[in-house]
Amino acid sequence: FTDVKEIKHDNRPSRLWNWLIKRLQKFNRSFYWILFTRYFFRSRQLIGPVFFVSLLGIMLTLFLPSLFSAACAGLFILFALAYQLKSVFHHFDHHLMVLSYQTDLEAKLADFQLLAVKIYSPMVLCLSLSLLLTHRTTASAYAIFASILFSWLIIKGYLPRLVGFKYATKK
Repeated sequence: FTDVKEIKHDNRPSRLWNWLIKRLQKFNRSFYWILFTRYFFRSRQLIGPVFFVSLLGIMLTLFLPSLFSAACAGLFILFALAYQLKSVFHHFDHHLMVLSYQTDLEAKLADFQLLAVKIYSPMVLCLSLSLLLTHRTTASAYAIFASILFSWLIIKGYLPRLVGFKYATKK
């Protein structure tokens, strides 16, 4: 739906992300996976704020003097990314092709969680590296473990509740 010129949308094809989109689509050929990756990387409302929040989190973890405050700031940034990803899940719900193409809600949620894993992995890696660079103590390993565990809890537990998946299956 994003490559049809006659349909007005906020997505833009860019050469910068085309190589990544093609590579991610080879990874998974699912219907919603293709839609989610194209929308995330081509949307004008998503990619900029996600990069800004990620950069803000990295800068906070680099420049906060206390390990505890830097780790809390990193966890808050991971939590803020979940709210930015919320719009991806319901973006294609009213398109005619999605309405006519029968899909499983469980598969849709699995593809959404896979996209979240692909977004959270580099973010957690950058946060971990910034914590290691600034706070060279053994306690930074606990902060890194906490950020990995917190991101897993967000992806597996909080994102389905945030997008209303718990209530969508009961209808």
